[in-house]
Amino acid sequence: MRSAPFSFTVRKASRASRRGRAPHRRSVPNPRSRPGSAAIILRGVAAVILVSGWLTAAVVLMQASESLDADAVAYQIVGQHVYPITLAASKHDRQFVQRVGGDMGLWIADFDVWLHSLFRPPGLAWTLLVLSTAIGVGCLGFAKLSGENVDAWDGDDT
Repeated sequence: MRSAPFSFTVRKASRASRRGRAPHRRSVPNPRSRPGSAAIILRGVAAVILVSGWLTAAVVLMQASESLDADAVAYQIVGQHVYPITLAASKHDRQFVQRVGGDMGLWIADFDVWLHSLFRPPGLAWTLLVLSTAIGVGCLGFAKLSGENVDAWDGDDT
């Protein structure tokens, strides 16, 4: 009598169980891999922004001259010297702005004077320093996020 071409007992013994065939579930996360090219590029961009912004702020601060002429709404001549009068110092102009635009117009005018002071030499240096630092730190944060390994998820939602 001939035997069957295969035996179920042999087949069961030769194949691993379903649990044995399943991929091994990792409970320990993967070690951090090398940073990708996006992280390296973002770190380089952050370094360039930080260094160039700080150097530019230093140059602006060294070459800054205190001139209040840009904010002047009027001038007062005393002897041989000309003194600029800003909106904050001129009662007449403040009353005119308040009469035309109300308290809100006066606040907007004061905000406009403050905003213009950020883009003139003494304040411009600090504006460049703060903006370049914030953008550089933001690029470093994005570089850190882009360097994370997202393939190490083990599928456990609990």
